Parts: sequence; structure tokens; C-alpha cells
Amino acid sequence: MRPWILNVFLMLILLLLIGLHTLPRVDYRKPNVEFFPEMAYAKSYDAYDPNPVFKSGRTIQAPVSGTIARGYMPIQTSHDEEGMVEAGLLLENPLSEDAVTLNRGGAMYKSFCLPCHGSNGLG
Repeated sequence: MRPWILNVFLMLILLLLIGLHTLPRVDYRKPNVEFFPEMAYAKSYDAYDPNPVFKSGRTIQAPVSGTIARGYMPIQTSHDEEGMVEAGLLLENPLSEDAVTLNRGGAMYKSFCLPCHGSNGLG
């Protein structure tokens, strides 16, 4: 076999492989098939927007009756004078004027309020 015929044959195979490689290219600008597009592109609602999903037509919903906030167990006392005294003895003021609360409040005011309201709160 003559060497130039082998070179032409190999060149044709190379061109065929390049053609087969470039012809069926995937267009990456097109998205793939999406089976549940309503899940991928779900409509989001702001808290006070009307919402057709709920019976009330509102997005923000009232908590279920009897719901207790996490970490706050209600104190069971009677609704008479004796129950009020008992509740007064059991309950603690979460905003007591201890040094930690006052220092934290001052730091929060300096961080978030002072730039607009000034040191006297007149801004």
C-alpha cells in the first residue's frame, strides 16, 4: 500500500471524527426539560399580599388556637383575686433594670438608632 493513500485515509477518518464531534453539539443556552416547573418557579407572596391559596385570602395566617410560643409555658392560675396574687409571685419581668439589660440596650441604641436620632433622641 502506498504511504500517501494511508495518509489520505487517516485524514478522512480525522475529518469524519471532527464532524461527528461538532455536529450533534448540545445548545447550552436552552434549559433542560423540567418535569415540575411550578415547583422550580413557584410564585412567592409577601406577608400582607392577597393569596388565593388560603380560604381567608390572606398570606399571613393566624396561629392555630391554643398555640403556645416556643419557650413560654403559660401559668395556670384561677381568675380571682387569689389567682392574681399567685401569678404576681410566679411571674418575672423580662425587662428588669439589671446592668446587663441596660448595657445591651445602650449598645443597641448606639449601633442602630444613634446615626439617625442623635445622642439625645431628637433626630
